[in-house]
Amino acid sequence: MGSKSLLGAVLFMAALVFIATGVQARSIDLGSKTINMKSPAAKKPAVFPHRTHQEIIGCAECHHIFGDIMTTDSCLSCHNKELSDLKLNSMKKAAHARCRGCHKKLHKQGNEKAPVRCSGCHPYVPKK
Repeated sequence: MGSKSLLGAVLFMAALVFIATGVQARSIDLGSKTINMKSPAAKKPAVFPHRTHQEIIGCAECHHIFGDIMTTDSCLSCHNKELSDLKLNSMKKAAHARCRGCHKKLHKQGNEKAPVRCSGCHPYVPKK
């Protein structure tokens, strides 16, 4: 099954769940295709292929779910100095824990496409 077919099947199933639970099915905002993740402290943004990840893993692998609500706010809205968990109190720490950890796991399983070097997510962009 191709990635477009898989995405279509997932969206169709989500619509069925909404209908079956009595919630009106609405168009689902999948967000940006690519996201430049940059915090104020970052030297280089991470280029995040959002759509590619949506096709491979579930939304809840990255987005937090509170009750029936899935977060779609910026990571910085929670992962900042106000967060008491010192291992996750910045976007960099949260992304490196979640993203890099997953990439390393995939790499060990033989998936060479999952970048594990800094430049894989933080590409060099010459200054203009």
